[in-house]
Amino acid sequence: MDGPSLAVVPLLLVVDDTDADQLLADIAISSYNPTARILQAKDGEQALAVLRAEPEAPDLILLDINMP
Repeated sequence: MDGPSLAVVPLLLVVDDTDADQLLADIAISSYNPTARILQAKDGEQALAVLRAEPEAPDLILLDINMP
């Protein structure tokens, strides 16, 4: 007999200035966990704004190391 299912919906923030890389990250994350919530930002300032606006802290932040 199976117990109750604990559905965990991870929250991720992807920060990258390249649209293609953001799309690739979105596809990879969604294929691994289709229920994941994915927030996106183009730069550090936008990432901070997203974090301030989101009531929940992300479980993971993926950050491009080479941004202008």
